[in-house]
Amino acid sequence: GEHENALVHLRSYISVLTNIVEKQRAASEYDSAILQSTCDNVNGNEPIASSSWNSVASISRLLARCYFKLGTWQQHFDNEPQHSIAAAPSHNENDETTYSLDYMYSLPSTASKGARTKMQQAEDCFLAATSYDRNWYKAWHSWALCHQEMASAFDQSGSKTPKRNPHTVSAIQGFIRAIALANNRGHALQDTLRLLTLWFRYGSTNSDVSAAVSDSIGAVPLKCWLHVIPQ
Repeated sequence: GEHENALVHLRSYISVLTNIVEKQRAASEYDSAILQSTCDNVNGNEPIASSSWNSVASISRLLARCYFKLGTWQQHFDNEPQHSIAAAPSHNENDETTYSLDYMYSLPSTASKGARTKMQQAEDCFLAATSYDRNWYKAWHSWALCHQEMASAFDQSGSKTPKRNPHTVSAIQGFIRAIALANNRGHALQDTLRLLTLWFRYGSTNSDVSAAVSDSIGAVPLKCWLHVIPQ
């Protein structure tokens, strides 16, 4: 129907934009290296600015918003689980997100094996949005909310085998990042309350949760804690 056609067109647009961004990034890095080498020989180590980076950044922000829209649609469209359009990225210790070439250049992707639920597909999209616009509150907030909802679903699954909830740390990291980027006091307050709820619920039984909070708590502005105290 119309929903399926809209998804197909948006995925196609994302694929085109992704190729443009990655090719421009590669070209800009090459051009900058050549220009910087020439500049070093003439002016010492004075840095140079490449105007092409502005174009890359602009398209990256547009791509982030396309992924965000696709993630929103994935949450609300009543379709059967499908293969995810995005392979799960990995985080390194510097909080940067890295993707494989398979992820960057093939949408829909077959890198993620098996069926993905609507929420998992949405999480993939929101995470991609955070990668293409690292300072966008909405992307981090929505990514964190996805993990919070998946954490609740995991708790309610009734598994007889005790396992650590795999979504709590990501939810905490996402909310902390969102709080740091929030310009709206109401948004920051609600995300801070969600963060505290996760911390109190899982911190005593999951050392990874406590470690995630300890490592990132400094990113939360002091005024956010002051707003939470009356609550």
